[in-house]
Amino acid sequence: MAYRTPRRSALLSPNSSISSPHLHHARRVSTSSAPTDRPPSPPSQATITVSVRLKPAPSIPTNSSAQQQQQPQWTFTPTSLSSPDVGAFTFDHVFDGSATSRAVYDATARSLVHAAVDGYHATVFAYGMTGTGKTYSMRGIPSSPGIIPLAISDIFAQTSFATTTISVSYLEIYNERVRDLLNPATPHETLKLQDTQSGIVRVSNLRCVRVTTVQELRDYISQGDAARRTEGTEYNAVSSRSHAVVQIFLEKLDSTTALTSTSVLSLCDLAGSERAAADAERRKEGAYINRSLLALGTIISRLSSPQTPASEQHIPYRDSKLTRLLQHSLSGNALVAMLCTVDTAATTRHAGAETANTLRFAARAKNI
Repeated sequence: MAYRTPRRSALLSPNSSISSPHLHHARRVSTSSAPTDRPPSPPSQATITVSVRLKPAPSIPTNSSAQQQQQPQWTFTPTSLSSPDVGAFTFDHVFDGSATSRAVYDATARSLVHAAVDGYHATVFAYGMTGTGKTYSMRGIPSSPGIIPLAISDIFAQTSFATTTISVSYLEIYNERVRDLLNPATPHETLKLQDTQSGIVRVSNLRCVRVTTVQELRDYISQGDAARRTEGTEYNAVSSRSHAVVQIFLEKLDSTTALTSTSVLSLCDLAGSERAAADAERRKEGAYINRSLLALGTIISRLSSPQTPASEQHIPYRDSKLTRLLQHSLSGNALVAMLCTVDTAATTRHAGAETANTLRFAARAKNI
């Protein structure tokens, strides 16, 4: 089956060990090892998909009728959810608490992973309140792998190593400082966000490692996971306190022209929004997290505003390191899948407000 690939900018990480003197607008390189059932790359106009995943509701004893009555009333379909108090929302996918991680990956991220192998830049990120399942959705557990390990397996199954090399970097943004999770000893002052000629924002001095096997890539990501900043909060015993970004680079050699192009798959596990904590350190972390998520929400809102085209208004990507790093994704130069996680069974007022805020954020993103 032939695939038509629109033009896209080639990218090479300036901090990678990969050497490529020729950057250009490259066409897709066909590979004999690619299976015939691979779906075609997404069309250029379908650059963003938005999905919502519900956290499984806790089991409630049958005699707890009062507790059942306190829970918000939600109605779900495979593409919508609604509540009398919050309103109705329509997305590309809505996954209830029984959905498997494999089902979520197949519907939201699988086509983007294949597109990255085909030469597109692609980004998948999870957004939502602390404790709603973002990290679970991205990492999963050994018995039920999440988006990141499933994407790794897919990349190696789809890639021809006769023409393609793979490398990985892993960073976190903690209190507006970039940390290299593959080399935590690197001083944060040396990790600077910089523009490249291809229009992609990259981080100087960030370690980027070439890998040749699935297990090697998994080991590096596990190493980064262990170095990530986590703490206990009132909502979650082990809560991610930073935005974590895995970037997988696929450098492809065109055997006909001897030119090289590189696509990048970014997998982002964002820290969860939450209200001010009693502990001073948690309160400081929460302030930085909420500020960066507010910046992300502002950009999403402006990009989706029908009143003023994005090309005619200022988009404040520089308001946070998160939005600066994701600039190439949000501005339309990459395919994006956004997975928003919510806990519709939570009964506290704050949790209900955060659920509503997450759904409104997702709805604005769907309008981009």
